Amino acid sequence: MFTCWVQELLKKPKLEHAKAILASPGLRSIGWLVVNYFIEKLKPTLIAKVFSTSFPVIYESSPTYSTHPAMRGRGGVFVDSGISLEPCAEVYLHEEKLVLVKGYQANFYGQREVAEKTIEFL
Repeated sequence: MFTCWVQELLKKPKLEHAKAILASPGLRSIGWLVVNYFIEKLKPTLIAKVFSTSFPVIYESSPTYSTHPAMRGRGGVFVDSGISLEPCAEVYLHEEKLVLVKGYQANFYGQREVAEKTIEFL
């Protein structure tokens, strides 16, 4: 049984006709770089984090796509200033018109569950 949960940081948004862009590292990380650029320039609000036991430490599927050299893969637990952090997908909102999602991509077995939980939140 896989487990996925959403940590709501702000009240669930009321979205009508909003556009969403989702990006995760992989295939030279073009989408990842674009979403990071939008986050840097637009300064959207972080509204949620999606966690899953299906965010792998390593990807076991083939073929393996090479990420952008500046976007090396990350896995396991991160330690930042003495605080341990689990891998997650971050959900940002800009003016209730644009949703940006960046972070991990679930493995083959957990992709559907992660997608469903994210859509339920939105």
